[in-house]
Amino acid sequence: MSMMAIRDDDTSYWTKPEELERVYNGIWSRDIPVCLSVIPSAVRMYNAGDWYTLYQEVSTEKEIGENTSLVEFLRGLVREDKVEILMHGCNHLYHVSTGQLDVPATKVNLDKLRTGTKNLKLKWIPECLWRDKEDIRKCVSYGKQLLEELFGIQVKVFVPPSNRIGRQAVSEIAKLQLNLSGIIGRGIDRKIGVRYLYYYVYRWAYRLLKQTPYPFVIDLIDHKELVAHTLSRRSSLKSLINSLDFCIRNNAPFVLSTHYWELNEVEGLLDDLYTLVEFALDRGVTIVKLSRCFET
Repeated sequence: MSMMAIRDDDTSYWTKPEELERVYNGIWSRDIPVCLSVIPSAVRMYNAGDWYTLYQEVSTEKEIGENTSLVEFLRGLVREDKVEILMHGCNHLYHVSTGQLDVPATKVNLDKLRTGTKNLKLKWIPECLWRDKEDIRKCVSYGKQLLEELFGIQVKVFVPPSNRIGRQAVSEIAKLQLNLSGIIGRGIDRKIGVRYLYYYVYRWAYRLLKQTPYPFVIDLIDHKELVAHTLSRRSSLKSLINSLDFCIRNNAPFVLSTHYWELNEVEGLLDDLYTLVEFALDRGVTIVKLSRCFET
């Protein structure tokens, strides 16, 4: 049986229920689940999606539980099996680097760096790369507990901001029995072992030969990984349909990742989402919670 999961990133204290309803009511009305990767304690992000103007403010950090209307809204959807709660980082704070310094992506810092051609040289570092081992251990453990107590569920899947994660963060999420919505990268970014080396070679050989990401679950013993396909302003609907069709033909799970705020902002993007959903349903695909995809 072919399966698909819809993963939506960035739900946080700063999310309004109506922003999610506007995008997903047509899906929830058909009893199809949406997997929301939730930021436990998010800093506010301004100009999301535009790396040339984006900034954040550390002082704005808020735990999702402080948004009571959102929490009650999500609790209702969880009870109805229309939402699965995933964990999306800790606070989603980026650092920026010029190669000589590494600072939080605040407006003050970025205003100093965005002068002349310096803006083109900025390197954005998501939190699962800049946090040290002790920091990531504390924040992931705390965030997982917060979400589980708030929504009365077991969090089973971790989604790293920007889909980027390092060896130390992978080790910590594995200790918490979390699977990863993501896949082995080009660098040596997992604990080295025979199984990792096997999948590293196989994953990249598959990509080279098939010209598509390795579509099956990667089992690294202490955790599992599964690639996601991104629907954004920069994606191609034709390419996503081809990837979905490839997964269907090979009986591989297909994970579609997107952002509710981008679906609300970018003309035509929401139509693309529903086109993909209809294509999947017409082909007999079952749309499921993301955690179920790891059971294949």
